[in-house]
Parts: sequence; C-alpha cells; structure tokens
Amino acid sequence: MPTPSPSSQHAAIRDPAVAPRPLLEAFLSTNDASCPVCAYNLRGLTAVHCPECNAPLSLAVTSENLSVGPWSLAIVSWAMGAGFDGVVALLVSIMLIANPAPIWPPYALVAMFVTLALICLAAITLLVRRRRRWAFKPRATQWRWALACLFGVFLAHAAIGAILALNLK
Repeated sequence: MPTPSPSSQHAAIRDPAVAPRPLLEAFLSTNDASCPVCAYNLRGLTAVHCPECNAPLSLAVTSENLSVGPWSLAIVSWAMGAGFDGVVALLVSIMLIANPAPIWPPYALVAMFVTLALICLAAITLLVRRRRRWAFKPRATQWRWALACLFGVFLAHAAIGAILALNLK
C-alpha cells in the first residue's frame, strides 16, 4: 500500500469527512460528549454528523479562555460610548453651525464630547491590539474586566452628564 504524500495528509486533516472520523469515533466510543448545537449525547457515534440535528462534528482542542463573550462586551461598551459621544458632538456642531453662539460653553461641549469619543476609540484600539493578552487571562478575570468596562463607561458618561446638567442650568 503506497504511503500518502504529506500534501494529501494535510488535505485529509482539513476535510472533516476524511481525517477526524477515526479520531472522533475513538473519542466518542469511550467518552460522553454533547452535540454543541442540540446537546444530544454523542457517545458511541459512528458518523461525523449529529443524529439528532445533523450538525457536522469535528474533534478539536480549545480553551474556555477563548470565549468571545467578555471581550465582545468590553468592545461594545466602548463602542456605545464612542457612538453616543460622536452623535452628541455632531448634533451640537450642527446646532452651532446653524446658530453660532457668542459665548464659549457650546464650543466646549463639542470639544468635550469629541474628546470622550476619541478616548473610547483609543480604548477599542487597545482592546483589539491586546486581544491575545486578553485570551491568556482566566475567564472570570475576563468577565470582571468586561463588566468594569461596561460600568466604567456608563458611570463616566453619567457623571459627565450630571456635571453638564448642573452647569447648564
């Protein structure tokens, strides 16, 4: 029997119907594992599809630290802050273009919201650039940081809104 070439072996590894089948069958012959789609118990499975929902299956090594939930929450928190600040700065700018103010507070308001939007965008950039570092942190730490981002952005905007409300009266 001829030995398969290395390139055909790599192609077989990428094709879920070819290479993982013996490994998947061997794993499921002795282990309980749930289908990731429908949670059906796959122990003893001899196919590469779930018999319950027909989802294709593969054997993989993964880590719970690679969960996108906490990282996405942190990114969305900063993105909401940047979006809010950008929209407010745009609306106040349009108002000032239509009705120029002779005094400085409206211009300072625009500058403040533009600055806040830039801070939020810088935080997003930092999170994206340090995604790998984020994944090395334990999942509980990731959630703590994500919640800190969410509440930090909210509290900072609430505090600035309260200060503005008191000063604009």
